[in-house]
Amino acid sequence: MTKLHIGSAMRYQWNYMWKSGLMVAAIVLGVMLILSLIANALYFGVADSLIYNLGGRLDINIENGGGMVIFDIGGIFTVMLFIVGICAIREDLRLFIQHGMGRKTTYICNILIGIIAAIGAGFFSELLALLSANFMLFSNGIIAISDNFFVSWLLRTLSLFFAWQLGTMISLIYYRLNTIMKVLFSVVAGVLFLGILPISIINIFDVLFPSEGSVLANFFVSPLTLGLVMLGMGVICTVISFPLIRRAPTKV
Repeated sequence: MTKLHIGSAMRYQWNYMWKSGLMVAAIVLGVMLILSLIANALYFGVADSLIYNLGGRLDINIENGGGMVIFDIGGIFTVMLFIVGICAIREDLRLFIQHGMGRKTTYICNILIGIIAAIGAGFFSELLALLSANFMLFSNGIIAISDNFFVSWLLRTLSLFFAWQLGTMISLIYYRLNTIMKVLFSVVAGVLFLGILPISIINIFDVLFPSEGSVLANFFVSPLTLGLVMLGMGVICTVISFPLIRRAPTKV
């Protein structure tokens, strides 16, 4: 039985994840502060003449209570972890096999580092949402998923973990396809997830609950059902990735 080198693999993955995570967090904080300062300057009339003199236009919603910019922190980290999930699995698989580590090591470490990254990014997102709600300097309209910090953190973590594992699964599927099949898979997946699947879900809820127009919305707004859906989709992607990584072609 091949020995698992979890510790060595995790140290390597942690090394590149904390650096990239810190870089993204610094950029997010910088942009967040700049937009907040601009919004508050507009609200108090400081920047009006400057913008008009330059002939520019700034699409910022100014609330009665102060300057506010809608800034989706969770969306940024979701896209980030989705992209990392796509890219990291291939590089890690080639590198680990080259250094005598097996596919099981790669698979297990990908899950563990995905969980760690989701927890960290989820905490940072909800911390910024908390600051946004309580401090004028951070008034960027960042809305938490739930009023309870820990529930919101958990839901964010589950959604980020799902994004990572979805990226991993898609990357491994593409890894095994030729050029024609990649194009075909992209078209079919796009039509399925952007068209057929959402419409089918809406129609099913309309048939099951014809007199309740908000049942579908309430279903996904509920923290419990939303968490279970995110957890279930993340687990499904993780399970599908296991046979894919066992048969993934590698060039070392």
